[in-house]
Amino acid sequence: MGTMSFSERLKHARKQARKKLREIASETDLTISYISDLEHRRKKTPSFETIKKLEKSLETKENYLWEAAQKEEFAGHEIRKFINQRPELNLGLLRVAEGMTEEQIQEIIEVAQKMKST
Repeated sequence: MGTMSFSERLKHARKQARKKLREIASETDLTISYISDLEHRRKKTPSFETIKKLEKSLETKENYLWEAAQKEEFAGHEIRKFINQRPELNLGLLRVAEGMTEEQIQEIIEVAQKMKST
């Protein structure tokens, strides 16, 4: 469970609490569609206050959702930093990936990871 994303943790916690979206929405003053969007990664990770409301409603251990949100924020920061340092690499990768299937892109990632580890 340590490697679950914020969205996965949110959905997992809701299922564990056996709560419907409408119950959480009522308890947190958030909309059903917003919570659903969070669970399906259609919205950015929410604010600290929103995460705390969700944790309270779902009766999770302290910082259960916040920890995942922080990891994603750090990863996003590292990616942005890398993109800013190597714009020519990013443009080249985008050009190569254009028109490729998801499987082909995943294969490129796997090859790059193997090259990096050797």
